[in-house]
Amino acid sequence: MNTSSKFTVSGIQRPQWLNSKTRQTVVVVRDASPSMSGAKAREAGEATRELLEELARPENKGAFDVAVLDFHTRTWPAATLAPIGTVAPAALPLVVPADANGTDIAEALRAAGEILDAADKLPERHLKPVLLLFSDGMHNGSGSPEAQATALKARADLVTVAYGADADATLLRTLATSEQHFYLAATGGRALRDVLAAVG
Repeated sequence: MNTSSKFTVSGIQRPQWLNSKTRQTVVVVRDASPSMSGAKAREAGEATRELLEELARPENKGAFDVAVLDFHTRTWPAATLAPIGTVAPAALPLVVPADANGTDIAEALRAAGEILDAADKLPERHLKPVLLLFSDGMHNGSGSPEAQATALKARADLVTVAYGADADATLLRTLATSEQHFYLAATGGRALRDVLAAVG
């Protein structure tokens, strides 16, 4: 478990051979359910911006393809899969819709798998993808998040970030690829403000 207010996202790395044929896919999956309203949503939106700005740094030479997927009981793309240079991080706040009425993490992870399916069809050689789940873990959908996570972890690293003192850290820790892939976004009541990727 990682509890510092600034952390390094495991598994995201600058491809060793920086060229147009070697890339890495990063999918950010964000919980937009009612329980994320307020500070949690603001912090998750800021984390998204910081992460994408880090991946867009010039030394990474545009080697990342990114997508942002938001969900409550349904899912929708905040940003469709595209090269990092075409994504505007500042335009991606996390907004909880007025009609949000639950939290279906299983459906969100299933939809994230479809994004990986699309990435698999790209002609470039891709490193192992990374999925980041920003959530308070309060799943109340009908499907099994654990089953969906198990399927995803066979093809990608799954990083989970728990938001709020009331987060279901047990579930989010279970969904993560390993203990090192699980983070607390709030430590002592202070929400995470800096999300940095390991790209060196």
